[in-house]
Amino acid sequence: MNAIVCSVEGCDRMARTVRCGLCDLHYRRKLTNGDPNKVCYNRTGITRKYPREYCSWQEMKTRCHNRNRKHNKCYFENNIKICDRWLEKPNGFKNFLEDMGPKPSYDVTENGHPVWTIDRIDPLGDYSPDNCRWANNIQQNINKESIKTPYIAFRMNRYIVRIPRLKICKRFKTLEEAKMFRKEMLDNDKQSYNLL
Repeated sequence: MNAIVCSVEGCDRMARTVRCGLCDLHYRRKLTNGDPNKVCYNRTGITRKYPREYCSWQEMKTRCHNRNRKHNKCYFENNIKICDRWLEKPNGFKNFLEDMGPKPSYDVTENGHPVWTIDRIDPLGDYSPDNCRWANNIQQNINKESIKTPYIAFRMNRYIVRIPRLKICKRFKTLEEAKMFRKEMLDNDKQSYNLL
């Protein structure tokens, strides 16, 4: 059986399929740009100058817009959005970088994850200039623990009710059960404050 070579002139890579006749590189270019020969470069070069900030910006957009990733479910349930300024085309990333500034450092952990990541000051608030900062893991963990309002998160196919002030963290199978438990705990907490 003869191997099929990419149909783009000067390319000697193997084609993906007989039908498309393009190698992976030219197939991706055709899907992205509409032309297998067209290479898109960023005109401003800003994404090349700040690649780590660009990755954080892209990941933030993925968390809020991609419903298919199971870890993103809590973003949709809590209706967390990104401000219009950071989504504005074609200057969304440029605006994000102006508001946030570059990361304080490009250090990585022993696992290879970035030390500095985007953090929402109010975990239930939107991604916006007044609610976001660059934070390390320690700051983010403190921020999670200092939430004054209880919240419900979705992790590993369970709804988790966290009320840090009362040191409560409990898992439920359904969102309705989690909401009922949270309401009950908060009502009991209010009654105990009234007794004092």
